[in-house]
Amino acid sequence: MKAMVQLFGSILGTKHVAVFVDNCVADLFEACSTRAMSKGNGSDLKDKMFLFCGSDQVDWLYKWIGSLVLANELLVGVFSPVVNLEEDVSEKQTKWPAKANNVASSQYYDARLNKRGKKYILKLTSSILPVMTSAPLWNLPTSMSDVADNESQFNNKRCIENYESSTTTNRPAHKNDKTFFSDCNFEFGHRNAWSEISARALNGNALVICSLIEMIGSLANLLGQNMESFLPTILYPLIEKSNHFGHHYIQKSAKTALKTVAHCTGTTSVYTLVVQNFDYLLEVMSSSMHSLNAGASLNGQWMALPSLPGIVEMLLKSVVKEASAAHNQTKKLNVPVGSCFGSKYVSMLGDLVYKIMKAFTEMPSRESGNIDLLRVFRAVLEYLQLSLDDYEEESDNESVDGENIVGDPWLDVLFEFAQENEDLFIANSNKQDYKYTTGGFPQHHGFKEIYVTDREVEGTDGLESTDSYPKSKVRLFVEETQIAKLILSRCSFLLCSPDLMVQAAACETLVSGFGYLAAIQKYLMQITPASNESTGNPLLSSIGEFWPSIMDRFRSAANSFLGAQRFSQAWSPMQKLVYSNNDSNSGDEIYLARLLSLMSSLCTFSGDFLVGRIENDVWPVVARLFKRTMEFYSGETTKKVPREKPGNVLMHYTPFITNTRMEDKKIALHSILDFLHNIFSNKNCGASLSHLIPVAGSMLLPLIANGDSIGASAFLALKSMLTVDSDWILRALFVLIGTEISNKPLIVPSLDMTLVETSEFDDSLSKKAKEILKYIEDLPEQVIV
Repeated sequence: MKAMVQLFGSILGTKHVAVFVDNCVADLFEACSTRAMSKGNGSDLKDKMFLFCGSDQVDWLYKWIGSLVLANELLVGVFSPVVNLEEDVSEKQTKWPAKANNVASSQYYDARLNKRGKKYILKLTSSILPVMTSAPLWNLPTSMSDVADNESQFNNKRCIENYESSTTTNRPAHKNDKTFFSDCNFEFGHRNAWSEISARALNGNALVICSLIEMIGSLANLLGQNMESFLPTILYPLIEKSNHFGHHYIQKSAKTALKTVAHCTGTTSVYTLVVQNFDYLLEVMSSSMHSLNAGASLNGQWMALPSLPGIVEMLLKSVVKEASAAHNQTKKLNVPVGSCFGSKYVSMLGDLVYKIMKAFTEMPSRESGNIDLLRVFRAVLEYLQLSLDDYEEESDNESVDGENIVGDPWLDVLFEFAQENEDLFIANSNKQDYKYTTGGFPQHHGFKEIYVTDREVEGTDGLESTDSYPKSKVRLFVEETQIAKLILSRCSFLLCSPDLMVQAAACETLVSGFGYLAAIQKYLMQITPASNESTGNPLLSSIGEFWPSIMDRFRSAANSFLGAQRFSQAWSPMQKLVYSNNDSNSGDEIYLARLLSLMSSLCTFSGDFLVGRIENDVWPVVARLFKRTMEFYSGETTKKVPREKPGNVLMHYTPFITNTRMEDKKIALHSILDFLHNIFSNKNCGASLSHLIPVAGSMLLPLIANGDSIGASAFLALKSMLTVDSDWILRALFVLIGTEISNKPLIVPSLDMTLVETSEFDDSLSKKAKEILKYIEDLPEQVIV
C-alpha cells in the first residue's frame, strides 16, 4: 500500500504534492484549534485537556490521522524512484534507496530537487513547520500524567481565585476556610471526569505527534544541507519530545528525527548539533521559563514545565560529552566546545536554574518533579566543573601580555581607551560602582564576574601572580559559587523528602556541589592564601551553612533505624514476626549509607575542618549504629520477656531479626565501615582523630576474620587506621598469632609442645593478624603525636 501511494506521489509531481501536503497540515491544525476553542472562550484548561482525551476524540482521530500518513507517503514518493509493484521490495529499499551511501544520497536528492522544483519544497517546509510545531497540535496529551498534572494545576488555581474573590459577606456563614477548600476540591477535583478518558484517544494523540515528527524527518532527508535554515523552528521542539518525560513512541520518533537532522546538516551526532546551537537553545529555554513564571503559557503549553528539566539536562550533557570527546581526541569537532563557556552563559544558566526552582516550588505538578530537578542540578554542576577546567586550561596557554588576554570586542575598545587616557580612566573608574544583574533574578542572588588588572584594586591586595594564573587576569568565580550554593540549599531541603529516590539523589547532588566548590577553592588557593580562611572560603562557608541540616537528617534516619525493631513487651510472637518482616523501614539503611558517604566526602574535601563535628556529632551516632548492626550481623536474639498476662507465663520468643532483613543490615554495616575507612584515609582528618582509633579499631578487629564482603571492608578500614597509628594494636596482634611480648626479652622462655586445637574462626583471625603485622612492618616510620 505504501509503495502504491509513493508511486502515486511520483506521478503527481512536486508542485501538486506540495500543495496537497500544505492543505492537509493546514486543515488538521485548523480542526484541532477549532476543537480546542469549542468550549467557552478557550481559557478553561481542564476542559481542553479532557476534550482531547475523551471517547469523542477517537472519532476525531479516525477522521484526521489518515491525512497525515497519506501526506507523508506522498512526500516520500515524489522524490523516490519508480517502484515496480510486482516485485517484493522492502520498506527500506523503497523509502530511501540511496541511504547506504550518504554522499550519493545527498547528491541524488539535490539533483532531483533541482529537476522537480526545489523552490516548492522550500516554500512548503517554511509554511508547514511552524504550524506542525505549534500548540495545540504539537502538545496533544498522550498519557494520564499529562491530564492529572494539568487538572491539579487548574484546580489549585481555581480554588485560590475563588477564595480570594469571595469575602466574608458573600461567603456562606456555615463554611470556614478549611471546609471551603475541601468543598472546592470536591467540586473541581473529584468530578466523574476520569471515566471520560480513553486510552485509545491518548494512543491516537501519540500517533498524530509521531506522524508529525516523521514528516519532519522526511523533509530533512529531502532538503539536506538546506535544513540548517529551519533549525530554529524544529530543533527545540524535537529535543522537547525526545527527553525522558513523555510517550515512549514519541521519544523514539523524536530521537530518530534528531539523528536524521544531524546527518543531513553535516554534523556527526546529535550532541554536536546541540553544541553548535547552544546559544539559541539556552535562550529559548530562558524565554520559556520567563513566560511560564509569568503565567502566560499555562493555557498554550501544557507540558512546558515537566519537559524543561529534560531539555536542560540534554543541553548541558551534550556540552559535557563533546568536551570529553575533544579532551580524549576521539574526534575532530566542527565547533570548539570552549565557545559554550563564558560569563554570559553562566549568567543565563543561573537565571534559568532560579526560574526552574521557582516554577517547581509554585507548581509541584508531579511526584517525580523533584527527581527531574535534581537531574538538572547534576547537569548544571557538571557543566560548571567543565567550565572551570576549560578556564584553567586556557590560563595555562595564555600569554602574560594583557593585550592578548582581553578577548571581548567591547573590552578591546575599553583597553585601547584606557591606554590613551590612562589618568582619566583611573579617575572615572574610582567614582563608578558597576553592578551586574540578570533579568528576573533576585537582587540578593546577584551574580558577577571579577577580572583583576595589574593596577591596584580594592579587595585584591592579597592576590599573587603565578605562571599558571597571571595577576593581569584573575577570575574569582563569584557567580558560579552563588549558583552552586543555590543548588546546595535546595538539595539540603530535599533531604527531608519522604521519597527514598529523592533522598538518594539529593545526597549525590550535594556531593557533586561540594566537590565543585572544593575545585574552586583549590584554584583560589593558588592565587591568594587568604582565601583558605573559613570566612572567605566558598567550600568551608557552605559546609558550615548546610551542616546542621545534614546532621539533623542523619540523626533522624539513625533514630528511625535504631527504633525499627523495638518490640513492645505486650506483643505476641506473631506480632513481632510480622513487624520484623515489615519493609516499611528498609529504606533507612540506604539513606544512612548515602548520608555517611556524603559526610565522608565532606571530610575529604575540607581536611580537618570537620574534625570537631565528626568527633562530637557523628561519632556517637555511628557507635550506636555499629553496635546495633553488629547485633544483627552476629545473629543475636531478643531477650526473653514475659507477656503481660495473668500468671506471668513465659511464651515462645521470636528471633531479633529474620533472614529477609539481613541483607539490609549489611548495607548499613558496609556504610559504617566505608565511612571509617574514608575519614582515616584523609591525612589531615585522620591524624586529628587519632585518639578515636583504639576504640574504633577494637570494634573492627573481630570482623576481619569473616570471609565475606564485611570482612574485606573491615580489613580495609583497619588498614587506614594503622596508617595513622599502629602502636595500639601490636600487643593484641601478638596474642592473636600465639606469640607473647616478653617482659624479659633476653631470657628465652620454655616452649610448650602441646598441640592446641583452634576453631576455624580463630585460625582465620590468626592469619589476618599475621597479614596486619606484615602490613605494619612495611609502613614508614610514624610521627609521634
